Amino acid sequence: MDATERIRVVGKAVLLAVMTAVVTVLLYSPALAASTSVSTEEELRAAVSPGAASGEVKLASDIVLSQPLEISANLLTLDLAGHSLSGCKAVPEAAKTIMVVKAGVTCTLRDSSGSNA
Repeated sequence: MDATERIRVVGKAVLLAVMTAVVTVLLYSPALAASTSVSTEEELRAAVSPGAASGEVKLASDIVLSQPLEISANLLTLDLAGHSLSGCKAVPEAAKTIMVVKAGVTCTLRDSSGSNA
């Protein structure tokens, strides 16, 4: 292998490494991920359902769930933003389990309000 061919091979390897880094940043950067504000149970369920965009879901009001919330979006941050997420007290089973995170899903629960920001 002569010098010109080595330079070409190294150049391709560097280009591949840069492209991989850019794709990784685009896929996993919270700043670039979608952000959705929800204020109803229906909006929340849609935001965490299969096929929903990865990113942040922020509560805009307190939400009382009629049944457990199943989180199926691949990469999700659920931000309470000073609000509460609770189960329906009229249905004992729903009150015991508020949220179910499906296998293979990455979910972060946080509260960005006040000193938690």
